[in-house]
Amino acid sequence: GSPLNDYLGIFKTFYDGQDTWEKDTIGRGSEKVNHPYIALLASTTPEDFKGVGSKESVLWGDGTFARFIFVPPMPGEAPSKIRRENAFIEISDSIKNPLLNWHNRLGIPQIDFTYLSADFGKEEDASKNIDLDCAIESLSVHKIKFSNEAHEAYYNYQQALEDVAFDNNMGKMNANYTRLSINAARIAVLFASFDGYNTV
Repeated sequence: GSPLNDYLGIFKTFYDGQDTWEKDTIGRGSEKVNHPYIALLASTTPEDFKGVGSKESVLWGDGTFARFIFVPPMPGEAPSKIRRENAFIEISDSIKNPLLNWHNRLGIPQIDFTYLSADFGKEEDASKNIDLDCAIESLSVHKIKFSNEAHEAYYNYQQALEDVAFDNNMGKMNANYTRLSINAARIAVLFASFDGYNTV
């Protein structure tokens, strides 16, 4: 397959939040990632999206687009004519401080590198590959559980979406409808984590 197919496979696996991910490589042997995840925020134009987002695209049916949350303008919505002030934009503490607090709660794992070659740093070795050993501290995991009410709401929403998909025979779009409940749950968990809660 193409490199794009490999990337899509990794993207979908990381999105699904498995405990570990492992892949054999030619040059580096087996590579293992604990608690893999992916965070992606992007913007595009309708014209740019035409190449991959047509009705015939397989990405609608293979679970790729089902893992995205698209935020387009409403049909017929006019562009905003609001003008920004001609001044430096300062991010207010009410936005900045909660993000910093969240960042500090989640933490950053310690990474230590050790050079395996005793000759590292010598001028004659400058063009050679550098042998490194990398030790990574385990990433802290913030576990969040669903309350009974949220658990019930999740399945009610999921089953209603499945009924819509089944009743309307949407073909490729079925996967996108049935994953809306998962996306809603992820957003709820994201906000719970942001606010420092352990329960949705």
